[in-house]
Amino acid sequence: MDACHIEILRTLHVELRKSLSADADLLADLYSKGILSSDEVDKISLTDAGIQHRPQQRVDAVLALLPSRGKTAFHVFCDALYDSKLLCNKELSVRLKSAETELLRTASVTALQDGGNTPSVAPVLSSVHPVQPSDRMQRCAAAPPDSSGPAGGPVNPWEHPEFAPMYAWLIKYLYPSDARNSCLKHNVITWSALSELQTKERISQTAHNEFLLQQVAVGGRESFRKFADVLEDMGPNYEMKRRELVQLEGRL
Repeated sequence: MDACHIEILRTLHVELRKSLSADADLLADLYSKGILSSDEVDKISLTDAGIQHRPQQRVDAVLALLPSRGKTAFHVFCDALYDSKLLCNKELSVRLKSAETELLRTASVTALQDGGNTPSVAPVLSSVHPVQPSDRMQRCAAAPPDSSGPAGGPVNPWEHPEFAPMYAWLIKYLYPSDARNSCLKHNVITWSALSELQTKERISQTAHNEFLLQQVAVGGRESFRKFADVLEDMGPNYEMKRRELVQLEGRL
């Protein structure tokens, strides 16, 4: 589990111990999703003498195991809580996701205000969503400076080497839900991509943003121009990148 998710569980530990219900349905859901093994479900449910553990003991056992269950454990746990028939678990799911959203928003805004180079923020973002160079980034970096479109056609700004640094920045700092909604508003992505984007967001912010830009880039130069409006909608923290985008489009 990522360090930020462990920190969220630690911060909300008292609330989780007080409100979480580790009932049979929740344990079965966590088992079906690979978070708990059948032996662990049995140990959480029953003592060695076959007597049922008290509710608080079951909660403590689940919370103790979660951090060691891999990078997806936090989101799988949130989904299992939301799918629960119990209102207390559903509310905890919303509480956990809200805490994650606030952490990412705070970290992203702080980084944006400092030009994306804040040392104290970078470990948080990389822990949550590590950035790996994509095929598109590598193609941009490798392209010659006078790169143009196929067979001498018009330049595709999405593939131009000057866009590579901005692309890397957008992958790292676009706030997923705001970017997605603004792209839909300006018709640079289709509604059919929405479900896949939401799935990608559960994996990581990086996965979401990379897929989002891949979808936007299908529109070529026209979508590149509209993406400046997307950034404008997202507020003053993105204004500098919006201006860079407009200037780049004007030069190509």
